[in-house]
Amino acid sequence: MKRYAYPMAVCLALLAGSYGCSKKQRAMTAEQKQELSRYVTEDAPKPQHALDIKFGESIALIGYDADGERVTPGTPFSVTFYYRVDKNVGGDWKLFTHLADGAGTSRINYDDKGKLRSLLPASAWEAGQYIRDPITVTLPEDWDSDGLVFFLGFWQDEDRLPVTGPSDHDNRARAAEFKVERKEPVVPELTAPYSASAVKLDGKLDDSVWKVAKSVELVNTLNGVPEQPTTNVKAAYDDNNLYLAYDVEDDYLRSTFTKDDDHLWEQDCVEVMIDPDGDGNNYFELQVSPANKHFDTRYDSRRTPRPFGHLDWNSGLKSGVRVEG
Repeated sequence: MKRYAYPMAVCLALLAGSYGCSKKQRAMTAEQKQELSRYVTEDAPKPQHALDIKFGESIALIGYDADGERVTPGTPFSVTFYYRVDKNVGGDWKLFTHLADGAGTSRINYDDKGKLRSLLPASAWEAGQYIRDPITVTLPEDWDSDGLVFFLGFWQDEDRLPVTGPSDHDNRARAAEFKVERKEPVVPELTAPYSASAVKLDGKLDDSVWKVAKSVELVNTLNGVPEQPTTNVKAAYDDNNLYLAYDVEDDYLRSTFTKDDDHLWEQDCVEVMIDPDGDGNNYFELQVSPANKHFDTRYDSRRTPRPFGHLDWNSGLKSGVRVEG
């Protein structure tokens, strides 16, 4: 049984005190100067992990400290990068930080994170200084990659300082990489109670069996995070049938298909895969649209035969749909 419910420019404050960029200088308070001393020194640091990455002829990334070698989504993780300033870069250059997955695809922009960015932009860094840039990141719970990569660099308008050293060839330094310990997803189990009588297929879910059947919310099987739109499912069975009830909260339903076995998955629909012996072979795929059209097919093994399995197979599926809203 299927049921649908239808409800209806980063601002950087330039606070250069005794540090360069004279045409943009502003007086700093004693408190700001004290805070800035946490990030700027003339004493060479000794980072845990040494690096030698150059940005043009002005700045070098000499290393970083980190909380550890592994990151856990949902748990704060701190990294501190250390830069050596060989000469003032001038202009209006700013530091950027991009967080990427293990494949190098950018996921999160951290350009405006951390006090250093607002207290002392890169254009105000002076020769002889060492700059300390601490960053605390918290990866989202649904981070689905086993890796985390920090890409760093300097930008001004449409330009970036050229990078000498590990990079992605887009003038982003590949500064640090970490393993991500993803939590094992909690995938809900659905229990089907027995019904002594046949269940009505009208989408109303007012049969007595639905009052005792417990629903589960569908989640992403890779990370256990609930999917959108919110979808809850119940199951039941009798001597002849397996019943499934889907309750979908979607604020924009779209299904223009008018015939069974149309490509319902290209628009809104619900679907179920049934593998009788759980071996990944000889399984069935059933779909129902909000317009109560069906698609069913049978596969010999995963997506075989291609492209859509045995379309001549007929499941005998019956359904009822009620749209609210």
